[in-house]
Amino acid sequence: MAAFAIPIIWPAVIAAAEAAAAIAISVAGAIVITETIEAVDDALQEREREKVREKSTDKSSTQDCSRKCPPCAPPAGTICVERIDYVPPSRPHAPCPGDHAHLVQRNQAPYPDCRCFWNKARPDVLCLEPGEQPPYPRK
Repeated sequence: MAAFAIPIIWPAVIAAAEAAAAIAISVAGAIVITETIEAVDDALQEREREKVREKSTDKSSTQDCSRKCPPCAPPAGTICVERIDYVPPSRPHAPCPGDHAHLVQRNQAPYPDCRCFWNKARPDVLCLEPGEQPPYPRK
């Protein structure tokens, strides 16, 4: 009778062994993934520490630039009106149907160049009500 029980039990034994193997593989995979994540995290932290060390020893940082470059006139960051388009005589066009001012912002190149220059401001157009003057001075 024992000879008949083995073929009936055998598929259950194989299924249990496969399940145990799958669990063991999942646990091993989770451990490998966790260790990999920790290693990557450690490497990224070390990379950030290297950057901080490089910046602290770098003599051409922006802190040194502010001491070496003479200030712009007007100062960097100043927003001014480059021109005002009046409607009429100009035709209405996007983004404003009526009068509008085109804005620029003062910037400065880093040391050793130190040039002062104008770029379009963000936003670069200011819509005006009829007869309204822009809140920024002219360039």
